Amino acid sequence: MSLHDQHIAIVDRAADYADFDGLRILVPSEVYHPHEWSSTRFLLDVLPDVRDLDVLEIGGGSGALALAIKRRGARKVVATDLSEKACAAMECNALLNGREIDVRQGDMFGPVREEECFDLVIFNLPLMDKPILNRAEVALCDPDGELLTRFLRGLPEIVRPGGMALFTHASISAPLPSPSAEPLGAPGRISPVAESRRESGEIFRVCSWRHECAHWL
Repeated sequence: MSLHDQHIAIVDRAADYADFDGLRILVPSEVYHPHEWSSTRFLLDVLPDVRDLDVLEIGGGSGALALAIKRRGARKVVATDLSEKACAAMECNALLNGREIDVRQGDMFGPVREEECFDLVIFNLPLMDKPILNRAEVALCDPDGELLTRFLRGLPEIVRPGGMALFTHASISAPLPSPSAEPLGAPGRISPVAESRRESGEIFRVCSWRHECAHWL
């Protein structure tokens, strides 16, 4: 079974994760799971010190990462997701774990209020560059990097000067936009933070975008 097929099999079912960074996380089907080799845990492993930061997570899914960030001392955590089921899961898990996060349903930066900015923005992107063929693949596929491109375009308006964004990318993803791509000529720099190679040969990365830099790497 391919890695993608394994992901689909996991996303297709509900699960109870009893200890995710000290949290209990319930995940319904069709919502991305924070399973042992998930990109959620990869992001968790490379999180900076979030104490007293205002944090936004795009595509919060089950809320596992947003709740872990809040548990680690973030001042404010906003988590958005287009899926009504995912937002319900985030609210359920917030109550279950006694942690307060601001869950908002909507597309990408759409739920962010005017003039609202963050110290850290996180997006655990769907990584596979292929057409979406079923509901389970919505959490797994980003055809032609459409979500990735919209995310990078929106960062300069959302991230405070001196702040940063973390996002996932992989060898099976659409390529990162070139520095000269329009309208991506925004102040900022993309740099790799961590990399992991799977047995299948696929390479997964966490990348950062930093607001204070005036060029792309």
